[in-house]
Amino acid sequence: MESANSPAWRPRVRIRDALSAVVTLIGDPDRLDQVLVLGESVNGPSIARILARFEADPDGRDLLARRPSIDVQSVDFDALGALPEGTLGREYVRFLRDNMITPDAWPPPQLDDDRASWLGQRLRQSHDLLHVLTGCPASVPGEILLQAFSFAQTGAPSSLLIALLGSVKHRVRHRGLVRRAWRAWRAGVRAHFIGPVKWESLWCDPVESLRVRFAIEQFA
Repeated sequence: MESANSPAWRPRVRIRDALSAVVTLIGDPDRLDQVLVLGESVNGPSIARILARFEADPDGRDLLARRPSIDVQSVDFDALGALPEGTLGREYVRFLRDNMITPDAWPPPQLDDDRASWLGQRLRQSHDLLHVLTGCPASVPGEILLQAFSFAQTGAPSSLLIALLGSVKHRVRHRGLVRRAWRAWRAGVRAHFIGPVKWESLWCDPVESLRVRFAIEQFA
């Protein structure tokens, strides 16, 4: 398989699929399937850029070599749930259980490069960890704010579209949402690039200490 840095790997942008997903998400922002369609339709070029950032980072290179997963087959979620209050593992499991979320809800993206597919999946599987670290709830405003933060981190067009269109659509029902989305984006800019973080080695660390370590501000 060719590397994502090779000219043979040319990420495609599928405009028609993206527009259809955007229209659906404007009416129903809870459609996870359409979030995935949107991401696979427009995020290919940004995945290639993020892959280059991983390759330039020692932890990122290690992750690319090992390609670990954050799913029920790879992580002992019962053990994480038994960790002390306030630790990343405990709060992550609490978030999943409180919101009836499974980490296996994210199918791997269908890309033309194996490493790029793993990277896309890694970013998806880290999504709920970002909820914990940023304090964004699993709600329509919370998802919009987290997408604004994620766009600042990754430059993914799907995150920009969801944050921009979502904050405009829901600004009346959720007053101040546009301003809060701007704050979330600014927080993502100021935070360290956390894509290559080895979360699996940090389950026992307090969430508050990780926020300080990675300069992650709470903005929800």
